[in-house]
Amino acid sequence: MRTNAVVVFAGMCLSMALGVAFQSFFAARLGTSHVADAFYIGATLPTIIAVAVVGSAANALVKHAVTFPHLLDIRDRNSVSRRLLLWSALPALVVLVVGLALAYFGGDGLRHNVGIFLALTSPITVVAAVASCGSVIALARGRFVLGTWGPAMNGVGLLASTVVLAPGGLSIWKLALAVDCGYVVQLLFVLPLLIVSRRPAPAETVDEVAVVAMGALVVLIGASLVYKSQPLVERLVGAAVGHGVPSALGYADKITQGFTQLAVFGFALASLPGLAQVLRDRKHVEAERQVSFALATTAASTAAVLAFAASSASDLVRVLYERGAFGVQAARTTEALVYFALPTVLFGALAGPIVTLNYAAGRVAFVVRVGLLGFVVGGLGTMLLAYAIGYRGIVLGTATGAFVTFFIFARTIGAVLDGWSWSRYVRAYGIRLLAVFAALGICAFAFRQVLAVPHPSSPAAQLAVLALRLAALVGIGFIGGLVFRQGADVGRISVSRAS
Repeated sequence: MRTNAVVVFAGMCLSMALGVAFQSFFAARLGTSHVADAFYIGATLPTIIAVAVVGSAANALVKHAVTFPHLLDIRDRNSVSRRLLLWSALPALVVLVVGLALAYFGGDGLRHNVGIFLALTSPITVVAAVASCGSVIALARGRFVLGTWGPAMNGVGLLASTVVLAPGGLSIWKLALAVDCGYVVQLLFVLPLLIVSRRPAPAETVDEVAVVAMGALVVLIGASLVYKSQPLVERLVGAAVGHGVPSALGYADKITQGFTQLAVFGFALASLPGLAQVLRDRKHVEAERQVSFALATTAASTAAVLAFAASSASDLVRVLYERGAFGVQAARTTEALVYFALPTVLFGALAGPIVTLNYAAGRVAFVVRVGLLGFVVGGLGTMLLAYAIGYRGIVLGTATGAFVTFFIFARTIGAVLDGWSWSRYVRAYGIRLLAVFAALGICAFAFRQVLAVPHPSSPAAQLAVLALRLAALVGIGFIGGLVFRQGADVGRISVSRAS
């Protein structure tokens, strides 16, 4: 699992680097203009659909694809790939109709630009659905580069297309075309895997399993479309709060997504196939060991990332964005949004391994219910807090939903792992955890003084200093993670002896 996690993490790092390059290029040319606001609102809906399809496919289909590798063979008319391709045309049509309506009736302002973007990007739902099947096949075969590097390939296509189309200015239709190119590149990356070369399973077996798998997948996609819509709620509320807020939310969201991916480190996704296998074989002690390791490592990496974020977010915003059309006021707004979003990073990262455990155990309906509850709480919190304290309340409201989701998942982990005890787990390494948190906090603010970002200097030199800060803190965090794992093993051994 460690090697797979490193592969997943490397893909995340590449994806983040490409995303940062795109955001920096975009910010310098458009800042928080009306076109930028339209892009960040318009891009949210098709992206939510695509992410919901890809994420749901991985979580709902990997356990079936491990046992039935031909379940996703696109040449088989009974396969999930064929069925998903047909189903994905429906949301694509909805996005197209909404986009055309906004473009026609929205006048010449924000709504018109959002409509043009939606209409031009509506096909990416179908492209993402097919690409997700290739990723699932790769994960089921243990080919984690092909299975998890799709977003990085998407970033390559997006960035390259944007740079090519930039001369003459970035209009909304050019940005939509660049987004389409990114998803096409992601599909081409996994396309060969969709044609399985081995002898296929009997058609009736594939059909029976496909019906069950598609049932779980459709439910999960439908729910994901709702509770992954929180960014859309944020940006619509942001548009009501004031001009430039939706794009500032988009810039801040890219940074906080990077923090979350660094904190998770890929252990949750890397553990999914193995957890599905050991739970199917009823090896509960081994399942507990894997979850303990994922939780311990995630806790350590989350502590390191939050220490870096708390001490370096202002430097990061200035270095990445503050140039060209992106002025000082836009930087201050984005910086505040990043700081107020850190609780969401914390709860989202820590929930990752527990959510993966529930997917591996086939508890899709439970994950859906908790996710929907978190969305309702987060959406209401966003609207109420935005009304009370302005744009900062938008991301604080999202944090309330993330906390509720994490709390429920943490409270119900015993439904899958019978011998699990949080009190025993905390006693085993709680003091070590607090000690490493304190050490990381002290080091983070010490590094801010010792490794000060040179100003004025080239962006490359400034980013190198920030990367050095992050690497040092992550190194300290992983040393702490080794200590955490010893505590986790103590808890596991106590459970196994008690049983």
